[in-house]
Formats: sequence, structure tokens, C-alpha cells
Amino acid sequence: VESRGLGDVYKRQMLHDLSDGLNEKDITLEVSQKAKEFILDKSYNRQYGARPMRRFIEKNIEDKLAQMLIKGELKHGKTVLIDIKEDEITAGIK
Repeated sequence: VESRGLGDVYKRQMLHDLSDGLNEKDITLEVSQKAKEFILDKSYNRQYGARPMRRFIEKNIEDKLAQMLIKGELKHGKTVLIDIKEDEITAGIK
């Protein structure tokens, strides 16, 4: 239970940092509770701490958002929702 609590702290901080970066572009980030739990379950490692979680968020969320920005799908004033579908992280415009 204690290690999961620490993992939750790491997760919140990393998602907060990501959200801050998007806010600078006037984009709002929302992450469903299912997605938050999925991130924690799939990425936190008590032995290695937050490093695997950082890589997981980069690969599964930040890369998707970057592609959406490049394609022009994610624009100023929009909200992006991170969720889970079929055991995979999804990013959609809300």
C-alpha cells in the first residue's frame, strides 16, 4: 500500500507537469480515473521508482499528443481526454 501511494504521487506530478505544458498552448488535459489507475498499474515499479512511469507516460501519452499537435488535430482552446479503451491508452478531443 505504501509503495502504491508513492507511485500515485509520482503519477500526479508527471501528469500535472504535462498539463502545465499543454496549458501554455491553451490546451486542457483531462485524464479519466481509469486511465490514471492504468498508468499506475502498468508503469510504477517500486525498485526503480518513477523512471519507468516517466517513460510510460512519454511513450503512451506525450507521443500521441505530439502527433495530434503536428497533424493539427489538437489546437488552442481544445480539451484532450486521456482514457482507456481495450486495455490501451487513448487520446481524444473533447
